[in-house]
Amino acid sequence: MPQFSLLGRPSRMVARKSALLLSSAAIAIFGALPAYSGVPAVAAADGIIPTSPAVATSPDGTLTLLATYSTGQLGYRVRSGAKGDWGSWKSAFDKGTGGPPAVAQNLNKGQVVFVRGTNGTLRYQKISGKGEIRADVWNVIGQPAGVSLEGNPVVVANNNVYSKPSDSSTKVSNTDGRLEVFVRGSDNGLWYTVQKAPNGDSWTDWKRLGGNWEGNPAAIVEGDGRIGIFARTADGHIKHSAQRAQGTQQDPQPDWTPWLDLGDGFTGGVAVAGNITKSGRLLQIFGNRAGNLYTMTQSAPGTANDPDGTWAAGMALGPAFTTNPVTASYPDGRLAVFGVNAQGKVAYRAQTQSADDKNFNGIWVANRVVLDGLREAATSLAVETSTSGAVPGFDVFAMANGSVFQRTQLAAGTPDGSRADAWLGWKDLAWPFSGPCEPPGGLPCLQIYNPNLHLPLAVNNSGTPNGQEKAPIGQDRWALVQQRDANGKETGSFDIVTRYYHTCLYLEYSDSGTDPTPSLKDCGSMTPEDRWSLEPVGSNSVSEPDSYRLHSWAWCLAFDSDRNLGVRYCPGTTPTSQDTWKLGENLPTFAEETAEGVVGLVAKYAAYHCKVDAPKAKCTFVDGPTTPAYQASSGCIEGTVIFNDSTEKAQFSRAVTKSTGSTWTVGTNIEFGPLKDLFKISFDANHAWTETATTGGQTTVTVPPQQFGWIERAPVLRETSGSWRYSNDDDGLNWNFSGRNISYAKNGTNGAVDFTVTKTSNVPPTSGHCE
Repeated sequence: MPQFSLLGRPSRMVARKSALLLSSAAIAIFGALPAYSGVPAVAAADGIIPTSPAVATSPDGTLTLLATYSTGQLGYRVRSGAKGDWGSWKSAFDKGTGGPPAVAQNLNKGQVVFVRGTNGTLRYQKISGKGEIRADVWNVIGQPAGVSLEGNPVVVANNNVYSKPSDSSTKVSNTDGRLEVFVRGSDNGLWYTVQKAPNGDSWTDWKRLGGNWEGNPAAIVEGDGRIGIFARTADGHIKHSAQRAQGTQQDPQPDWTPWLDLGDGFTGGVAVAGNITKSGRLLQIFGNRAGNLYTMTQSAPGTANDPDGTWAAGMALGPAFTTNPVTASYPDGRLAVFGVNAQGKVAYRAQTQSADDKNFNGIWVANRVVLDGLREAATSLAVETSTSGAVPGFDVFAMANGSVFQRTQLAAGTPDGSRADAWLGWKDLAWPFSGPCEPPGGLPCLQIYNPNLHLPLAVNNSGTPNGQEKAPIGQDRWALVQQRDANGKETGSFDIVTRYYHTCLYLEYSDSGTDPTPSLKDCGSMTPEDRWSLEPVGSNSVSEPDSYRLHSWAWCLAFDSDRNLGVRYCPGTTPTSQDTWKLGENLPTFAEETAEGVVGLVAKYAAYHCKVDAPKAKCTFVDGPTTPAYQASSGCIEGTVIFNDSTEKAQFSRAVTKSTGSTWTVGTNIEFGPLKDLFKISFDANHAWTETATTGGQTTVTVPPQQFGWIERAPVLRETSGSWRYSNDDDGLNWNFSGRNISYAKNGTNGAVDFTVTKTSNVPPTSGHCE
């Protein structure tokens, strides 16, 4: 596997005191700014290597991204479930972690993170409902007697999803939501420990499963609630073992079957996923084998009488990945397998049809999809299911050159390939333990840079704003501090604060009637007339803006022909090389990426003013190319899942009410550019094709004995791209901003039909419930 240098990424430098302190009034208005951390240099010293990321998602959509470095630090960053914006990187463990974290969900839906310490012990910490992790209090499970843990932990949680409920109050099986953790020890055996009670902090003694293994295992809950595990021997054999019976609180560590050899020639780790079929849950494994990505699937599921099940012949899925494969499931049950190809690019291949009794490995699309656009080679990745769009999709997190990058699937395509999956662009989430002044930057710290004149906005030693090609350390770093109205609503306006002096940029007017002059003053004396807003430049229907104009009412910040900082009267003018700016970090030598949060300021400004300044302020959507409507590949579950615990067929009926069509609303269906989770201020823009229709009726399901039954429906979707147009007679702003949307379309649009179907199986579904 190729090694990639970490040089070229930024790192924190020793913090320095700013020359001036914020006044008490400024602190009351803005809060204290973090201390300036210096000009970025490189990410880390040679040998400090990032490990694979991990993701924990709370029930409300709050996402916690975790990553470790070989220094033993564990960092995390939280994406709000309510607003969709990212917080800063924080430390969850300052030192002593020995590898990538693993996450799992307790029965109470609380998230838990597990790490192996450099001292060979297993630790865990519960994640708060807001996604936060306390760095000072970690629970220690320990290690087997006389054995140090060397592998990465693998956690299995079973919360009554994969097996029928028990009617016995005295026998509580491992379907009650207890966690089980598997780790390879220094003796190369597989060791595991089990929660004694759901959500609890007491664990069983360690127990060894035997064998001689390399790497890390993969574990899964099989269809009847037993746990299965896969591991690789030193000579490349993948083997499988399964519990003979479900674990219980009385007997949490039951016997396991002898190891079943599934073949040799494997390298690296193996991934396992499940296929829901009428006959049960068929396990499917993926691994690199003899230069190819290889998969093989059960032809019959394991049972208490035959715990290993029966395995069909496998098949190659193209060249091997340079990383371990990672699996994810579409809402309709089809699988996708992700990895990094030989060129260092994240790629995946998806099923067009899940494994079944005729096609044991499923049917796969002909070619892989390459998620191009990363400027560096990826080294590891994680995939999480995202539910922020009209239908669930994937969030891919990739490590590249020490940073974590995110790419979101806007919506899945059709199984037959007539419509491809829709993806947004890559987003740089910076490297763990990075400070606010490191790429790609954010509102607390960024550069304001004129790309045409190659001049950053800076402040000189006398406290005057100007343009300097090589500004002294810290004098070209700024913070954009968002402002709120009297009711606490975000307005999209902001103060521009120099991080060096902690003073604010404003326009100073003279009595002579000449153009105002950019100057600095105490932030506590700023007035609403002194605030700034952004005008996007270079936006189109498929990408976010690449640069901006900075407005203070009718004036734009600009350089004159002699490269002196000044202003330009903006209303009715087009952007020029003198008044166009990029807002990011480490510009222009890095990648000229827009800093986190900048795009959101534009959207918030438009949404706020179109609401409070109407009718002078107008927000309209101008349709661009519109693709034909199509039927979603996924089916959401209508109502509850029924288990027929009798010996006879049973029927149940449910009234199904379906609303099709949509209204475009900021924060739910529409997005500005490739950031769809930022905007929670609502205003509507109607479209001719989005009229809604509501239908109803009864649907009946016939459920065989000892099976599950449910109702699924798949909506009609449609993608539209175009531009939001903002105009305001008062502030003189008039600009376009890209918009892209996939939402529900009216039933029958372009011949696509919303359908309802009944399903039954030995195991319950994995699809989400309809809203």
